[in-house]
Formats: sequence, structure tokens, C-alpha cells
Amino acid sequence: GGGVDAKEIAALQSVISDLTKERMAFQRGLERSQELMQTLADENEAMTSHFNAQAHQLSAAQDELEVRDSEVAAQGMVVTALAQERDAARAAAIEAHERSQRLSMEAIQLEERCLRLRSQELKLKHEMESAQVERARTDRALRAAATDRNEMQTS
Repeated sequence: GGGVDAKEIAALQSVISDLTKERMAFQRGLERSQELMQTLADENEAMTSHFNAQAHQLSAAQDELEVRDSEVAAQGMVVTALAQERDAARAAAIEAHERSQRLSMEAIQLEERCLRLRSQELKLKHEMESAQVERARTDRALRAAATDRNEMQTS
């Protein structure tokens, strides 16, 4: 009647045992899931750290690139200015050379003119000396003639 027989007890113990085993298996699964979640969380944190470090490196590299670009632009302006100075100096040197050639030619022309004038001066001086000698001879001849005439008139 009213009591629970041994078969029912054995069946209940079997169910309890199965439930206990199942509970233990779930407990082990839960622990493995928690370990896996912790591993995934650690990996995610490491990857996030790595990503942030790479983002920082990238930002630093971009900043450095901007600095280098500015330096290259500044050096380009310096090179352009130096090239303009070089071109101006080259043009000034060419102009100075041409001017010195013109001045040299003018100096040669002036020297040649001086030589011609000196030559004319010497020629005129020689002609003047010859004219003076001729005049002196003429004066002597005239004085001699005058003396002769005076002597003829007195005699």
C-alpha cells in the first residue's frame, strides 16, 4: 500500500544520480566556458592594446611625415632662392664681362688715338723746327743781303 517500494527508490536514486552527473557536466562546461571567455577577454584586451599602440605609432609617423614634408617644402624654397641668386649672379657676371670687354676696346681705341696724336705732335714739332731753321736761314740771308745793299749804297 501506502509505502514506496524498493523499485521506485532504486529508480529515484538512478534519476538523482543521472541528474547529479548531468549537473557536474554542466558545472565543468560552465567552468570551461568561463575560462574560454576570460581567454577571449584577455586576447581582446591584448589586441585592443596592440591596436592602440599601432594607432599611436601611425599617428606619430603621420606627424613625422608632415614635419618632413614641411622640411622638404622649405628646402625646396631654399633651393629655388639659391637658383635665383645663382642665375642673377651669372647674369651680373656676364654683364660685367661684356662691360669689361667694351672698356678694354675703348682703352685700346684711346691708346691708338693717343699714339696717333703723339705721332702728329712729333711730326708738327719736326715741321716747326724745320720751319724755324728755314726762317733763321732766310733771316740770315735777308740780313746779309741788307748788309750787302747798305755796303753797295755807301760805296
